[in-house]
Amino acid sequence: MIDLEAVAKTETGSWFDRLVAVLIGCVALLATILAIIQVAGSGQESRAQMSAARLIAQIDARNTSSTELLRLQVQAAQRGAHLGALGGTRGIAALASGDELELAQADAQLAAAQRLIDLAPVLGQPTEDGPLDGYAREMLTATIADVQALAVEQARQADVAEAAGHRVGMSVLGLSLAALVGVLAGLAGIFGDSRAGRLTLLTGSGAAVLCLGALLLALT
Repeated sequence: MIDLEAVAKTETGSWFDRLVAVLIGCVALLATILAIIQVAGSGQESRAQMSAARLIAQIDARNTSSTELLRLQVQAAQRGAHLGALGGTRGIAALASGDELELAQADAQLAAAQRLIDLAPVLGQPTEDGPLDGYAREMLTATIADVQALAVEQARQADVAEAAGHRVGMSVLGLSLAALVGVLAGLAGIFGDSRAGRLTLLTGSGAAVLCLGALLLALT
């Protein structure tokens, strides 16, 4: 890809040989920097994508757990309200008929209904000394603020992955251009100081400028 013979001739060679050597040296430096950016960007992109995927799973788990817990609490409150309505109706009928036993049963129903309504907000809430581990307790006790914080972090990690992917793409483009410059520099060294050689060198210089542009884009 790189004509080393042309490089060796630069001490005694013509201005053309020196230009070829300069072009080869510049593109070699650009290729080295681009390779470092590609490796670093690939690692950062992979880590950010894994973090984003993990956060999505955590958000889904918290949403599912909190939704199921809320469903149980609502059901308990509904059952309490239904039982209270039954107890109230039964109590009214017992007062009208004077049936003490029926009245006692109505009072028991009303007490049970109130107990259910009182327990509904804390139903299913884990305790420190309960059978659930820390992760399960965290899932069940997640608040809207917790989920929002996770969503913000997930979006940030997604942005990091996208930016790293952009750098990797630009570095790959730059390395491709650097390879092209190496080929053109080698051809220019073979053609020598001729029309074909100068045209090939000019084309290689243009490709080197594009390679530099890809590097600058990879650094943004």
